Amino acid sequence: MRGALRVTLVAAVVCGWAAMPAPADIFSVDRFSVSADPADLLVPGPFVHVWRANLGLNPAPFVDDVDALSQGLDVVTFEHCPDIIYFSVDRQSMGVPGTPVRWQWQGNVQGPDTFVTVNGNGVMWAPVGFNALDVPAVQFGLLPCEDNLDAYSMEEFDYDQDWSQDVPVFFSLDAASPSLGGLSPADILVSQVPGVFGVFQPFQSMGLLADDDLDALALNTGVAGLPRAYFSLAPGSPSLAIWGASAADVFYTAFGGASVVAYPAVSLGLLFDDNVDALETNAWVPEPSAVLLLIAAVAFVRRRG
Repeated sequence: MRGALRVTLVAAVVCGWAAMPAPADIFSVDRFSVSADPADLLVPGPFVHVWRANLGLNPAPFVDDVDALSQGLDVVTFEHCPDIIYFSVDRQSMGVPGTPVRWQWQGNVQGPDTFVTVNGNGVMWAPVGFNALDVPAVQFGLLPCEDNLDAYSMEEFDYDQDWSQDVPVFFSLDAASPSLGGLSPADILVSQVPGVFGVFQPFQSMGLLADDDLDALALNTGVAGLPRAYFSLAPGSPSLAIWGASAADVFYTAFGGASVVAYPAVSLGLLFDDNVDALETNAWVPEPSAVLLLIAAVAFVRRRG
């Protein structure tokens, strides 16, 4: 296991919770970052975890930009209990006054950080509508004022350390990526065989438009062909204007041609004009006996691989 253990107390009002360990920090940076190629999947250093060509992307440097990422094993329990939401924001996002996002913004260092909150219960010492700094840029090996983390996963993809994925990689590309060809930046793509990618879910399955840009993703591929996901859209996505929604809102979809707001910007301690550009989830699994409890203080250990 890489990294230290962190223990956090959470107040659970209705649901009882059990720990779900997170084994890794895998991420990508945007095309304006200086520390790494925006199409490579990275581990802290930063070092290459999965090389862009093994995702089926153009091997030329600084051409494509992976801007959403998932192994398809993320916790998506929208209809049941609140999930722990890990997220990153872009360079312009300010956060609600008094939150760690705002504190980091004041130093222009919020872009490569990740933050955490839980809608409904709060996490750590952060109540609903607040957030906590989870992983600062230095732990990723990124430069606070020069880099921007724009894709994030807590699950590894390359177990034998050959720069090639051993499990499916679900991702999206930004609108300027030539490898999209005629595809949409709102499509969820998948690369299962090194060097090849295809469409896992087209933008229409989420009720999106072709010109939308899906720039944050937490996906659960589900069972019996019933996937579900949280996602966010980049600023300028036309669906945001149509829906009156924010690029800092987190949406939920079961891929039936529609999406709804699951976690509005304010519940994450963000402003309407902010932008969530990376997303990951974790959860407390309800225990049957805990449903009868009104308030319970429990501890969880978050492990990093």
